[in-house]
Amino acid sequence: TNADQRVTTIQTAAGQPMGTLPYMSPEQVEGDPELIDTRTDVYALGVIGYELLSGRLPLDMSATTFAKAVLLIRDVRPSPLATLDRAFSGDLNTIIMKALEKDPDRRYPSAAAFADDIRRFISR
Repeated sequence: TNADQRVTTIQTAAGQPMGTLPYMSPEQVEGDPELIDTRTDVYALGVIGYELLSGRLPLDMSATTFAKAVLLIRDVRPSPLATLDRAFSGDLNTIIMKALEKDPDRRYPSAAAFADDIRRFISR
């Protein structure tokens, strides 16, 4: 709906962060282009993986303001997948939660590295 778009999608403007809010990394919502690199995309892939597996976003922003959503993304750690369903405990939980790390240095360095761990998990 249009109301959802106002909170979840940031319109492009010079010097403004852009993207769909629930999929934005902590460094992306900070708006500093110097902090954004491939690990930002890894975070978004982690959000997608979490959503595909659990049926929900890692952080609920459905009834919040933009400012509060930024704080959620920056400061609140998502519930581990394993707490939502024990079937996700172990390696799969670890893989997804590593992609969702707040600190980019603790995330996968690339989408390829993230994909490699997913492939290893699937092939077991």
